[in-house]
Amino acid sequence: MAYFQGRDVRVAFTTEHYSLGIKNTNGDLAVTGHQDGPTDVGPTDLVKNRFWPMHRGGAATGSDTALGLVDADEVTDTEASTDEINTIADLTGIDVTLDKTDEDISYFGQNTNLAAEINKTYTISITRKKSNNDFEALYRAGRMGIVAYTTTGKIEVANTDLAGHLDAANGNAYEIVNSGADATKSAQKWTHMGYRIHVKEKHAGAIMTFRNACISGYSVSLSPDGIQEETLEFYSEVDAKHVGGDANANTTLTALTEL
Repeated sequence: MAYFQGRDVRVAFTTEHYSLGIKNTNGDLAVTGHQDGPTDVGPTDLVKNRFWPMHRGGAATGSDTALGLVDADEVTDTEASTDEINTIADLTGIDVTLDKTDEDISYFGQNTNLAAEINKTYTISITRKKSNNDFEALYRAGRMGIVAYTTTGKIEVANTDLAGHLDAANGNAYEIVNSGADATKSAQKWTHMGYRIHVKEKHAGAIMTFRNACISGYSVSLSPDGIQEETLEFYSEVDAKHVGGDANANTTLTALTEL
């Protein structure tokens, strides 16, 4: 288990979709974006698309630079507005736990036993000062992120970035889900499942990226004066990625074989 205080790290989480994000309107979640690419994203989105653990840098229009995870103290006058930074404000702390499930295997006639690893599970708990209902809305209505389909009829789940649902006219080809099934399609896994969480040490280069993380819990801390903090808990069974040396955060689509 590793615990990071909010003052020591920057944390951003995005959807797993190439171009679609999520907006929150008074507790009601909706898909937003419909971009042709990863850079045409609104600064007011609750959760931005997978290519946005960054801010729009550069003085020239359309000059978009991935700077990893930045904070307000790193944005100069020649760069974009601080509103486009995708880090969580008022972060108190983040707790990362790795749990491994083994199965004991024995062979008839042999004295050797084998402990085979079945899977690894990451649990990521993000705690911040409560200022709105964003975390609560995600837990209530968007625990598994966006499901994207290859057709408007929701015949099959899309597993590539190049599927037809990138077209804004294909409005029925995606939806926000709270489980792995809906009225028309049941899927055990899809590459756009869940959210992508990036954790970066402040003023250092190392970035931990947790892929396809789904929301498993939400809680608040109470005091006589009211709600003080809230915690959103994620879990992921996909191997985490690590980069260092001020490299950009991992934004590569998860392969279906990795799920």
